[in-house]
Amino acid sequence: MSFFSVKKLSKHFGGLVANNEIDLEVEKGEIRGVIGPNGAGKTTFFNVVSGFYQPTSGTVEFKGQMISGKHSSEISKLGVVRTFQRAALFPDFTVLENVVIARHLRANTSLVSAIFGNQKKAEEANIERATEIIHFLGLDHEINTLALNLSHGHQRQLGVAMALATEPELLMLDEPVAGMNSGEKAVMVGMIRKIRDEWGVTVLLVEHDMRTVMNLCDKITVIDFGEKLAEGTPDEIKHNDKVIEAYLGADDSVA
Repeated sequence: MSFFSVKKLSKHFGGLVANNEIDLEVEKGEIRGVIGPNGAGKTTFFNVVSGFYQPTSGTVEFKGQMISGKHSSEISKLGVVRTFQRAALFPDFTVLENVVIARHLRANTSLVSAIFGNQKKAEEANIERATEIIHFLGLDHEINTLALNLSHGHQRQLGVAMALATEPELLMLDEPVAGMNSGEKAVMVGMIRKIRDEWGVTVLLVEHDMRTVMNLCDKITVIDFGEKLAEGTPDEIKHNDKVIEAYLGADDSVA
């Protein structure tokens, strides 16, 4: 049984074929990258497999269970959780409060009832778990900082922390290093590796930064014109003539 499987997935918008019969298999514990030129269809693919769009045809399975056709909230509860390029933060709440709220969204419970009602013990457990996640990701020094006062890099890290608060088995990252400087990128790459290596979370990411993808991912899937163009290890992708022609360019910028 495959951990995460996409079979002949297609998405049409009227006469436009955004994705055409894409196949993808992700193994448990893998960091998989999905890349492609602008307009290649990779964002649509991400939206379909995470439940934000419904597929025109094809299937998506997670741990042997069909999830294509389910709403994104249902998919999230099954353990497939997605972040967005613009982190959906609560700007007037602290880092800790944001992560606690994310745990409430997972459990579909009321924050007020948790604090003042009969769920107070559960709320204490939520705070403890949120604090553990923040510590794990190295954000201790920002735990009481309002989200709006965080740097761009720390806001993106907080978005990942909120996703982890929902206890995912498969974490889908949408352009995790977009807009970051080199130092922030290094921190995020280390964080993603740590999430996989120490907490056993499988990662599927879409990213434009080729150096990040090549240094981070175990395997890479390339999409071009809505179809899967190539798949392989970073070294195989770097030396694939079709990929070089379509996307990477015939230079050594990703070496």
